[in-house]
Amino acid sequence: MNGRQRKVAGWAGILFVMLFVAGIGLSSVGNSPSLDASAAKITQYYQSHHAGILVGELLISLAAVALLWFVGGLFAIIRQRDEHGFLAPVVLASGAVTVVLGIVSDIAGTVAALLAAQHRLADPSLTRALLELSTGVHMAFFPLVALTAALAAAIFQGAIGARWVGWVSVLSSAACLVSVVLGNLETNTMLPPAGLLGFFIAVVALSVSMLRYRSPAPAAGPAACRQRPRTSSRTPDAASAGTDPPANPRMTHHGHQHSHTSTAHPINPAPSLHLMSDSGS
Repeated sequence: MNGRQRKVAGWAGILFVMLFVAGIGLSSVGNSPSLDASAAKITQYYQSHHAGILVGELLISLAAVALLWFVGGLFAIIRQRDEHGFLAPVVLASGAVTVVLGIVSDIAGTVAALLAAQHRLADPSLTRALLELSTGVHMAFFPLVALTAALAAAIFQGAIGARWVGWVSVLSSAACLVSVVLGNLETNTMLPPAGLLGFFIAVVALSVSMLRYRSPAPAAGPAACRQRPRTSSRTPDAASAGTDPPANPRMTHHGHQHSHTSTAHPINPAPSLHLMSDSGS
């Protein structure tokens, strides 16, 4: 994973926290009814606050997309350090399940607000079902337990982030587990925000770590020069032939020329002997 991808994932984590907090603030306007409230009270709540709920659910849906991008960056970083480990797949799977459950809750709240705005939310069973789906956030805490625990293990292994972020992830995992238990008990009490708060702190800290990442510098020039292979003084023809070059190429050239000349014009002593015999006679 290169530096640019790390920075994009870091900004995605910060954007997730900002969008989610803004969406929760807008969609939680007014006194939301409890799960055992009457259908008429639930319908009245959606009719009175449908505008804020629609905008808030839209922001939360965008936050879910940003979270998925951030989790993908974490997966790549952890996988790069430990290619055959199990932490990277756990982070990716738990993050994806968290996003899916969050989107399902957002869709339920959006549908209820749209029907209420059009005065078509008249079926009591449908009204209660939409409320249960939109407020069933405790189901999203279950994959958050696995996600924060896997993040803590990866941080303690040195894959990313500081150790204090790992301890925050451990506390966040424990708080999310408490939220799961309270939600399954159907106590109709407000789920503790400690799990989400710890998760937000961990996401922001890891995002800052991604944004501050600097790619390792390439090797210096002098070192590369020192490691340059030694060149041979042998000529290309001699090197290809596997023989040593001649000591004096000039002399060798003349020697070859002389040999060539003597071969082309051989000395024939026969005519000299024949002239001597004629002069004697």
